[in-house]
Amino acid sequence: GLQGEEDNQPIKPKPPVEKNNLYVLRNSKSLVLVFDIKEPCEIGLTFYNINGSVIEKRNYGYAQKGTHRLEINLSEIKKNTYFIRVKMGEYTETVKVLDI
Repeated sequence: GLQGEEDNQPIKPKPPVEKNNLYVLRNSKSLVLVFDIKEPCEIGLTFYNINGSVIEKRNYGYAQKGTHRLEINLSEIKKNTYFIRVKMGEYTETVKVLDI
C-alpha cells in the first residue's frame, strides 16, 4: 500500500504567514506610522496629491521583523500631499493624510 496509510492522519496545511500590519496615529503636527512586520522587508513611502500624481518618494531601507515606529512631521511634507502609500515588502497600504 501507500506509505502513511496506516496512521490515517490528515495532512494539516501550514497556516498562512500573517500579513504585515500598519497602524496610523495622527495629531496636528505629525503622522506616526507603526509597522508590525512579520518578516524582514524593505520599507518605502510614496506621497501622492489628490489627483494621484507622485509628489515624493522616500526609502527607509531594510527593516527587521518586529514593530517599528516612523514619525512624519506634517510640516516637512509638501502641502498638497493627500495620500501616502506605505510599502512593506510585497504588502502595501494607503493612508489618507488630509481631510478635505
